[in-house]
Amino acid sequence: MPLRVKTHSKIQFLKGGGPQPVALRTSPLAIVNCLPKQYSRVLDNEGLNHQELRLLKEHLLELTPVAPFEHADIGYVVPTKDPSSCTLDATLSSIRKADQGAPIVVVDDGSKNPQTVSLLAKRYDAKVIRLQSSHGPGFARNLGAHHITNEILAFVDSDVELGDDFYKLASVFQVKDVLCCAPRVVSLKMKEAHLPSQTYFELDLGDSFSVVGTSKLAYLPSALLLIRKSTFDHVGGFDTSLFVGEDVDLVTKVTEHGLVLYLPEVRAFHEDPKGHTHTLGKSLGYGLSYGSLHKRYPKRISILPLKIRDRAWFVGSNLLLGPVVASAFNALVNSTVVTWKLKQSKTRICTQDVLQIATVSMTQSAQELLQLWLRTCSLPLLLLSIVSSRARRLLAAVVTATVISMWKRPQETIGYRVAADLGYSLGVVTSIVLELLNRTSQPNDQRVGIMDYVQGGSD
Repeated sequence: MPLRVKTHSKIQFLKGGGPQPVALRTSPLAIVNCLPKQYSRVLDNEGLNHQELRLLKEHLLELTPVAPFEHADIGYVVPTKDPSSCTLDATLSSIRKADQGAPIVVVDDGSKNPQTVSLLAKRYDAKVIRLQSSHGPGFARNLGAHHITNEILAFVDSDVELGDDFYKLASVFQVKDVLCCAPRVVSLKMKEAHLPSQTYFELDLGDSFSVVGTSKLAYLPSALLLIRKSTFDHVGGFDTSLFVGEDVDLVTKVTEHGLVLYLPEVRAFHEDPKGHTHTLGKSLGYGLSYGSLHKRYPKRISILPLKIRDRAWFVGSNLLLGPVVASAFNALVNSTVVTWKLKQSKTRICTQDVLQIATVSMTQSAQELLQLWLRTCSLPLLLLSIVSSRARRLLAAVVTATVISMWKRPQETIGYRVAADLGYSLGVVTSIVLELLNRTSQPNDQRVGIMDYVQGGSD
């Protein structure tokens, strides 16, 4: 079978231990006493057993596609609006390269150049559904999905190219609990270089396998998303009343019914940003979706400043003590608690184990600090630094840590990182303010139906 379940690659094993190896889970920092050091099994027809499924959800195991799934039944939906002929051509070409006979539905969401879309679609034997005016990407995807009868839906944006190993994604659907998955989306510049870690790209969710819907990874982007057709229909598809964040809303709904997986070893390539202004605008849109999504799923979608009971002390300590002292204190507390738990369980540990725990804890604190102040609160922190010396020191520490983390990356990516973080922070703050102003109003679900377009509009 072309699918393997094995020990998660991010698990670190302590040198000491005893008869049984002791694993250190780095995010969140925790000790695991009952995990085989080199667990690996090629799945049989029965799929995952109950213990493997539990450990998978706890990020102790991961799934690895080792070969294409020969019997995948995939239909492709490509929403587009005013695409360049080069990007749409590359998208459709990559789909045909990966899956020669599969149905492709291109939904033209009110483009000003419908002839270009139609000609390119016919070149690759794709069906075209044209809307006279734009209804948004969520509506376009829903409309395209209505014309697909395959078991698996693949939503592919018209500025995305599938990688050569795309077809491995379908392997995970052998596990009946898996309802949705997505690959790692990296910059198109990295297609030839094969070095996704050397660039910054906002849709890149990193190199760690994850079960989505946990504190480790809360969402997947819809730039390239695979989902079971039955599941998509069951949850009602994309919510067309959301002008941004409709993909996060869909994935969050799906996680309530089964597994949603992020598989970074399979890559897709996204068109590069058109400039810093474009990056800022896109990130602003992502941030603006936060308020409405948090209102819908307060326990699932949140940012650190709003988790008052868990994070207020961390925010206050950074402002009062400074980031270096606060991070060191946070790391000291975490590593002390973990070491104490090991001692209580009578696990044999050595000095190297204690240092490893402390290092992991310090790294985790630094990542938490960057996520809090740079990604979410960069704009408020920048404004506060005008009048506060403490805020200026905190800002300087955060910027320094960011520069160090991106030291080996191309210089131009730093500008994109700054634009992305500022845009997202502005969007989050704006969405929170808007939700506070409108929180007494009743939700107004203005979904747009697709049935008026089902009978016609196809070229």
